[in-house]
Amino acid sequence: MRMFSPIVPARSATIILTVALLIAAIPSFAAQQADPAASQKQYDMIVSHLDTGGDLLVVANVDGIIEQGINTLVSFLRPMAEANPGSDSARAIEIMDKLPAFLNASGLYAINGMGMSVRPYTNNLNQIRSFVGRDRDAVRKPLWLGLVGGRRRNMTCLNFLPADTEMVRASTGEIGAFWKLVRDGVEELASPEGVEKFDASIQMASAMLGLSVDELIGSLGKEGFISIQLSRTAKTVIPTPPNAQLEVPTPTILIAIEVTSPALANTIKAKLQPTQEGAPSMLMTSRIGDVEINTINFPMPLPIPFQPTFATVSNVFLLGTTADVVKQAISAASNKDGMLADPAFKKAFEGLPMKNNGVMYMSPRFAKTITDLQTQLMQAMPSQGGDEQKAVMDAVQKLISQQGEQVSAFVVLNSVDGVEMRGTSTSSGSEIIASMAIAPAGLMAAIAIPSFMKARESARGNACINNLRMIDAAKDQYALEFGGTEETVFTAEQISQYIKNGFNNLKCPKGGTYSINKLIVDPACSVHGTLEKATNRRRR
Repeated sequence: MRMFSPIVPARSATIILTVALLIAAIPSFAAQQADPAASQKQYDMIVSHLDTGGDLLVVANVDGIIEQGINTLVSFLRPMAEANPGSDSARAIEIMDKLPAFLNASGLYAINGMGMSVRPYTNNLNQIRSFVGRDRDAVRKPLWLGLVGGRRRNMTCLNFLPADTEMVRASTGEIGAFWKLVRDGVEELASPEGVEKFDASIQMASAMLGLSVDELIGSLGKEGFISIQLSRTAKTVIPTPPNAQLEVPTPTILIAIEVTSPALANTIKAKLQPTQEGAPSMLMTSRIGDVEINTINFPMPLPIPFQPTFATVSNVFLLGTTADVVKQAISAASNKDGMLADPAFKKAFEGLPMKNNGVMYMSPRFAKTITDLQTQLMQAMPSQGGDEQKAVMDAVQKLISQQGEQVSAFVVLNSVDGVEMRGTSTSSGSEIIASMAIAPAGLMAAIAIPSFMKARESARGNACINNLRMIDAAKDQYALEFGGTEETVFTAEQISQYIKNGFNNLKCPKGGTYSINKLIVDPACSVHGTLEKATNRRRR
């Protein structure tokens, strides 16, 4: 393997790249050397999908890395299983023997190269491209069909995006391909008993649905999206403890799935019909022209509007959190006045091919709403951890305030060589590199700060317990020398001589005050309680 750059981007769009490069860092892989000519050819292929001359260029030849990583993992775990003979170990060994062939058949081993580039564009935007190289013969394998689908297409489902859509993720990935992957995995890796149980669960689900699960999944098409809308007129107040309120633009969620038959809608309607004659229906039906709109009458005590509604229009199944968002989607497709017609959306995707395998979009308004919500939430949180918690919360608020108005617009493009993601973002090359440096420190801080505070809290408690023990021992020593009954209460002056530096110099780290109590009763701290409670001991 040959690494062409030591820089690894830390963006969500390049998670696969990061994981692969982390695997590539395993020393056993680093010792291998690729053929120089083949490595150069791989490099040229990856760079052909990227931009050069910008702020960031990362290229890595990772051909065979995932397969080697799985094989290394199996070779590490197999001796452990063999050292503990039994039915479970035998089953584990059998799975490990079959796993590499299954992953190869799925298309996972086909990843052979990765890259990313960032080049300044205009208006504080940057052109970002990332690419995952793939063996050409894996284009139709189930993993890749499930992730990105096949040929590029103009997705008709995007016509249903309402005008107030602020975030959307659309894809041509095929649900049926993922389902085939699951079925094949069970058949090839599970035990006969496991296969039998899986088949039984599918049969039970089919009986409950009144339709074969395979038939239902087979009715789903090759494109769809999930989107978030934020009302431009209505606000929603979300109560948060203690007695605080967060105000946000009223949100809705819309899901669209291409369908080849009415099986999905009919199945939902059938399951919501009353089981007894005369019983009220859970469905409220209305119409817009020829389109039937079904709203589920199932009130839920949520702070945001929630009235699940579905409809099928032009082979697109729509499911929204309110009836209004479904109606808006139908209107957008009919009148061509939805998000696709919004000048901001058009500008964001200017120059990007709309015949593609996926769309990702986040508007500045969505990013600002999330930032404002985070700020309000931080301000509403009660401060109960003293100066340390306040300092942490102030630092988090400062980081939130520095995020600014972020925007991103990307398309996914499937090709014979691999999968490319191309678009624009406010994130620059330097910010991506900075996030790489900050992310590990942030992760360590997230782990270390709670542990440090817990350790310090424990140390403070132990210090107080030690003080209580000294008071208890001093009481016993005074009673031994001067006498006293179980009901005797000694004074601080009396027991001070048996405490190093005296009773008055004993300080609880959290500001508690000490009670000496009777001879038979444990001394106590107003913060940590009695010595018996603090140490879970029984009084002698």
